[in-house]
Order: sequence, then C-alpha cells, then structure tokens
Amino acid sequence: MGGGAAIEPKAGKQDDIPHGMECDTANNAATDDTNAAAPASIANTASTASTASTATRECARTPGALFASGLAFAGLPRIYEVELPVDGRPHSKARYSPTLREWCVIWRVDDAPMRMPEDVKEVLSEAPAELQKFYVSARSEPYEVHTALGGTSFVTGTLPAAVDGAVLTAFMAAREGNPRPGSTGRAEVAQALALVVRMLANAVAGDARPVPVGGKRFAQRVGWEATSRALFEALGWRVGELEDGRAALHAPGMEEIEAGERVRERMARACAELAAHCVELGGALDGEAETAVRVRLCDVLAELELRPWEERSVEGAVGAALGALGVHGGASEAEVCLGYRVNAALFPERIQELFLALETVHAAKVYANEEIALLAAVEKSHHGLYAQAEVREAERELGIARGAGREEVLGAYEERLGREMRAGTDETLKTVQTALRTVAQSRGDAALAERAEGAVISASGAYELLQLGQDIDDGLVEVAFGVYAAETPERREILRAAVRAIADARGSTYLARMLADEDGRDAGHAADGPRRSGINNIGNTCYLNSVLQYFYSIRAIRGLVLGLVEGELAVPADAPTIGGREVGVEELERACRFARLLGELFSEMREGAEAVTPSKELAYLALVPREWERGGQEEGALMGLVTTQQDVSECLDNMVFQLEAAQACMPGGRVDANGLFVGKTRQRVRGPDGETEKTEEIKSVPVTLLPGDADVYDALDTYFGAETVATETGTVERRVALAEAPALLQVHVQRVQYDRDAGQAVKEKGALRLEDEMYMDRYMDGDDEKRQRTAALRAEIVRVRGALAALRADDVARACEELGDAVEALRETLGDQVEDVAGAAGALRAEGAAVRAEIAALEIELARLRTEVDGLWIGERGVAYRLARVFMHRGEATHGHYFLYERAGVGSEWRVLNDREVRRVGRGEVERDPTGATSYLVVYVREDVEEEVLGE
Repeated sequence: MGGGAAIEPKAGKQDDIPHGMECDTANNAATDDTNAAAPASIANTASTASTASTATRECARTPGALFASGLAFAGLPRIYEVELPVDGRPHSKARYSPTLREWCVIWRVDDAPMRMPEDVKEVLSEAPAELQKFYVSARSEPYEVHTALGGTSFVTGTLPAAVDGAVLTAFMAAREGNPRPGSTGRAEVAQALALVVRMLANAVAGDARPVPVGGKRFAQRVGWEATSRALFEALGWRVGELEDGRAALHAPGMEEIEAGERVRERMARACAELAAHCVELGGALDGEAETAVRVRLCDVLAELELRPWEERSVEGAVGAALGALGVHGGASEAEVCLGYRVNAALFPERIQELFLALETVHAAKVYANEEIALLAAVEKSHHGLYAQAEVREAERELGIARGAGREEVLGAYEERLGREMRAGTDETLKTVQTALRTVAQSRGDAALAERAEGAVISASGAYELLQLGQDIDDGLVEVAFGVYAAETPERREILRAAVRAIADARGSTYLARMLADEDGRDAGHAADGPRRSGINNIGNTCYLNSVLQYFYSIRAIRGLVLGLVEGELAVPADAPTIGGREVGVEELERACRFARLLGELFSEMREGAEAVTPSKELAYLALVPREWERGGQEEGALMGLVTTQQDVSECLDNMVFQLEAAQACMPGGRVDANGLFVGKTRQRVRGPDGETEKTEEIKSVPVTLLPGDADVYDALDTYFGAETVATETGTVERRVALAEAPALLQVHVQRVQYDRDAGQAVKEKGALRLEDEMYMDRYMDGDDEKRQRTAALRAEIVRVRGALAALRADDVARACEELGDAVEALRETLGDQVEDVAGAAGALRAEGAAVRAEIAALEIELARLRTEVDGLWIGERGVAYRLARVFMHRGEATHGHYFLYERAGVGSEWRVLNDREVRRVGRGEVERDPTGATSYLVVYVREDVEEEVLGE
C-alpha cells in the first residue's frame, strides 16, 4: 500500500482528557501551534498540511474569536460523523472535516477546573448573561485545551487523513471540469466518490471481488484515467487481469499490517473520508445494509453548548485589534468592552496593548462608541496608559519609524541621550526618557523599559561633562557641581546624574550623601506611613530640631499639642501644682504661649510640608527655663548659655513641664505627658548601721561608656547593680534596681568627661552596640539568688575591665617591644661601649609578649563572664523593649551637631531626621553613622505599649 498519507496508530482511541487539562490562567503559555487552514473550494484543495496559528494563548476569547484565531481549527468547519461496520477512525472522538481535509478531535469536558483571580470573577459577575463566554487556550500535545471562564470547557485537535490530499484534489478537479451533458461538475464528483466509497466499503466488509475498470457503471461514474489510477494506487489497490482478459481493480489484503495498523482499518478510514466529501458535495451514498455507510453532519455549537454568533468580516488593523481583545468581527460593543476588561484582569502585562487595540476600534467608528469611549477614558486615566497619538509622538521624538526593531530604537535613544547630556536641559532630557518609556510600554518590551530607567551617563562621560580629572577628590566634584548648577540651573538634574555616576563608580559615601542632602527627600518617608517634614535650622538652636521631631513622633504628645492649639486656653484662678510646686500666672502664660507656637509648628508638620521653620520665640521658650530668666540677663545671653549649660534631658524636662502647665489652662481631661518618660528606681544602702531604702522617679538613665567592645547591657550595668565603698566606719554596699519600667526608657550616654591632664572636657567617641530588642528583667527590683549571682558576676566583670584598661592605657605591650628593638639597635651601633644590655632587648620583648598574653586571657575571661550573665537571663523576657529613637552627636565635647535616627512607626524601617533632611537609612547606619556621629540619647519603647505610644 503506497502513496497515501501516514495514519497514526489507533493507540489514541481513548476518551481521556489530555494531560494538562487543568488550566491555570496565570501560566497558560504553550507550544507547537498546529491547526489546519480550511480549503475554499474543490479547485483550491491541493494541500492538506496544517498551518501553524500565530495567535497568542495569553488571551481570553469568545467562541467566534477562538475559531477565527486558528487555535480551535481554522474557522468553524463542517464536521461529519461517519459510521461503518469497521471503525477506522484515528481516535474515538474523531470526526472528519472535508473542509480541512483532516480528522477533527473535539469533545466537551465538564470537570476541567479554572483557577480565576478574584478581579476576573468580579468582571464576569457584572457582565450581562446574554454575552458570549470566554475561553483561554493551552497546548497539551497533540491537543488544544479551551478552558471556559465559567461553563463547559472543550478540547480540539486534528489528525491526518488517510487519502493523499493532492491525489484527491486532482481526482475531483478532473471530474468537476468535464461533466457529462445535463450534469454539473459537483454532481459528477459526488457520483464518482459514491461509487469509490461503495467499492471501499465492500472491501472492508470482506467482499474482495475485483472491479472491471471497463465496466459500464465504473466507466460512466469514475472512469479510468491518470487521476483515478493515482487515487486507487494511493489507496493500495492494484490493476490485474480477469480470466476473460479484462483489466480490473483488486483490493489489498485486509488483514495485512502496514505502519502498525491493519489495512482494513486504514481502508475504512479512507472510505469514511470520501463518504464525507461525497455528502458535502450533495451526493447520496448507496449500498446494501451490511455495507451501508452512514454520514451525519455534526452540530458542533450544540455539542459545546455555544450560541451561534454573527459572522462579519473585519480586515486590517481593526480586525487585528478585535482579535487582540478576544472578540470576533461580529461582536457587539458590550462584548468588545467585556473582552478588554476580562483580558486586562487576566493578563495585566498586556494592558497597554489592549488599550491601543480598544482605541483602534474606537477610532474606526465601527460601533456607536459610547461605551467604548467611556471605558477608554477611564482606563487611560486610571492606569496611565498611552494613546496611539502619544505613541506616534514618542516615535517622532526618537526619530524612529513605526515598527522599528529594538536595536534601532535603542540606537536612536542613545544618540538623543548624548545630545541632551551635552547641550540639553532637564526638561528636554525628561522628554526623551518619557518617549522611550512610552514606546516600551506600548510594545510591552521589558528591555526597552529597563533602559529607560537606567543611567543616562557613564562615569567617563560624567568626568568629561564636569571637566574633571578622574583623580580629583570628592570635595572638588561637589564644588564643580555647585558652580555648574548655579550657572545653568535648567541642567541641574543632568549635572546630578553626572555626580551620581561618579559616586557609583567610586563607591563614594560622601557624594551619595551630598546628593541625598540636596535631593527631594521623599525617599525618607516610609511607604506605608504619613509624610514626615524636615525642620529648618534657624541657628544656635543646638539639638532643638531633634527634640521637636522626637516629641512629634510620640502619639500622646502630638495629640496633646494639636489639641492645645485648637482649644481655648485660660489661666486658672487657683495656682496649680505641677512637679511638686505651685506654678504662678507668669509661668502659666509662658507655657500657654509655648504650647500655641509648638501647636502651630506641629500643624504644619501634619500637613506634610517638605520642611517647616520654628519661630525664634518657640526656640527660646523651649530651650530657656523660666528660672534662668529670673537672673535678669538678656535673651541673647540666655540663649548662649543653652549650648554650654544644658543637655537634652534638661531640654526635654523643660518642654514637658510647659506642656503640663499649659494643660492646666485648658478645661477637660489631662494627658500625662510626663508619665511617658517616668520610671522608678529603688536604691538600697547597707552598712554597719543597718539598711536604708529609697524610691525615686527617673526620666532617663545616665550610663557610662566603657572602653572596648560594649553593648547597651554593659552601659546599663554602670547604673544598675551593686557598688561597694570602704568608709571609716566600715563597708557600705549600694544597690540600684528598677522598680517600675517606663513606657519610654531614655538611656543617656555620658560621653563628655573631664581630662585633668589636659584641663578640659573631652568626648568619648567609642561605639555602643544597640540591641533591637532589650529585656530589662535583670535590672528589675528583687533579691533572689539569680540577681545575687548576677551582681557577683558584674563585680568580676568590672575587675576584669579595669585590668584590661590598665594594660591598654599606654599600650604597654607595644611600648616594651619597641623599647627592646631600640636597645637592640643601640647595642649593634655602639658595640662593646654599651655594657650590660646583652639580655635587655630580649627581656623587654618577652615582657611585651607577656602583656599581650595577659590581655588575651582577660578578654577570654570577660567574654565568659558576659556569656554567663546572659545565660542566667536568657529566658526572662517579661519586661521587653524595642529600640525606637537614637539622638546622635557629631563633633567634640564643646561643639558639634545633633540629629535623630527614628524607627518609622512600629515597623522595622529607619529614617534620619537631620534638620530639613528626611531620608530612609539602613539599620546598620544607626550604629555606625558614616559621618562619625555617636549615640547620645538612646530611647527604647516598652513593647506592650508600642502602638499606643509611637503609632503613626
């Protein structure tokens, strides 16, 4: 049997759903699109090869659009069910299509799940019920799975025909072109096919009698010539002589196996195909009951529960736009809009493409356009989409033609970029960047979009632009930027881009900070919190801005201040008692004025201003206590005292006192602002005369910074714990513990010490490690065994630290080693003139080594002791705190600059508040500030009240 198209073995005769039938709409990409193109007429059916559909599967389509796309056959073909006594179908669900010249596999699947995003469900739930369903296609070899967005899904596929398409086309064309008198071409073809079907059906049924090619019936209806000979040879028939010498067609042996299948089944398949062609042409089949071939036209739409749709041919750009929206040419305006909504929800990465398609349909005026026009306007505004005109304008701006390739677009962009960097303005540069973004978004091209957001200049180009050598230091780069920016302010962003390129190439923290300092500071605000305002420095206010930011961040104080400025304040007739003393009229009036001014500032900050400016009067009232004024000095002199005689704690006390005094002038309930900071300590002193106990309020914990590696627990140990002092009457032990834990624990790091040798104050600049979470249980009041053991370990730690400090004080080890080297050099120089130094050099070096060994041993002992203390309290977490604020100081003991690090709200992001600068920072910068600033006042918030106290 030769010449026919290969037929797949019938191993696929199952009704199984193809693997991958379950469709996930978020990932339905597939491969190998192979669907047939429908032949138009008998004369145009020379090929049965399937054509690959170029339609994307990332599209939800109505049935009309689905069949038009080629993903479910090529158009909606006429399909026939053909029944023979022997089943020759290539698949149990296969029916034959004369139009496609292929077997079509198609069946419903009622249990194929579709995982739809919630927004897709919402879109479909709002759609009118009479609109067509939508399907998403996915390839599952050798089938195409069309999953419904609600409703019945179905599977399609095609399998090759048994009859060679080219041979059949030639056979049919020869008869169509030469009809007998009184007949038509189609009728001639149908009659010929009917007889061939009868011959094949008889052979399949076991009637293998030869058919004389010269017989009257065969000659009239089929005829023996080149095309009929080719057809029967393709079907495996041969020509032989009968006993009387006549030529006759002989059927092949039906039980033979070819290509893995019996010839009988192959012949039955060919018989079915030709029978369908015969009926399609209007012919009638004949034959006895046992060999009868029954052909039935299938109603595919009814089988799939699909409503018919109006067919309307729409060509060109509009047709392509409708296809992109997942609808066919005859779709209603409502279906066009629904197609856009469904696809935009299902495939959000296609939204720009979908919008341009919607705009194309709108511009063509195919519909009344009211609904489409409204949808287009809403989508453009809501998603920031680009219209066709904007895309064309962007292409003109870049100097590229429509449809230009990616490399051509990038080349044009780089050329324009170079021009703008050399001689353009910030505005023209922005125009070019926007043009590339527009083109990138309109195409959905990620590479173009990435380039549009990339650097606009290289480091080498930046040096050239700023006319600087690559070895110039950062300070002069900043100077050059300032000069050029002043001369050409319209190019400021271009110049900033050049500095940024240099900063990135050098890894320069200095230049990065310079850019951040003069940047538009939005990066300093938490993405999920309100905008924080900076505060302008009005001069000589020291740490006021940091304190103001700190107060504003505390919810109760912020609410109190804003309430005071909005309410009526009146000095009460009776003097109130605040802080254990009566407060007079003048002091109350002063406090009310302070509250008003502070409230006005906080109101501006609440509005989200980029930076606010405190009045000089507010600064004066905040920084200068009332008792200083009683000395009769001038305001300027009093402000001068602030920097030398007041610290942050005193400023906080002054401001809190005035807020409490102002509350006394306002009717209604009071906010205990002071109580946020107040804790209580219990001091016990035990000596020869017995034990005394005293409880005191504290607003901050003054701690000493220990030398070497120290964390916040080491610092707190210098305040809490036991201290033993020898007196004339005996030994006195003093112990301090925390009796009540404050909401805000303020740890004051006392870095300023007096250097007696130098005769001046000096600042200790050592680092202090700050725990994100700290537990104060070890410092709470109690007298149990664990605390006694902790006290003993702390005493030992103090001893070890003292020994280490003594050994490190003058770098004894190095001094001994260097002195030994000096003695050795002296001996080599003077020789015998120097007596008794032969062993001195070695002895000195040995002493240096011994000191180093002692230091190492003490460090090991210190680590062991600290570990043992931590181990005692590892499970005690009843009094938990989180690091919230860190006041920083940059400078020396007598001068410098203050700023604040703040954890945003109750989250984990940090920001720096440095006068008008507000920006995000990493957690590491808080402990190791790149400018050399050190922690001065550290604030922890108690975890159980964190949201209440610091919530934004």
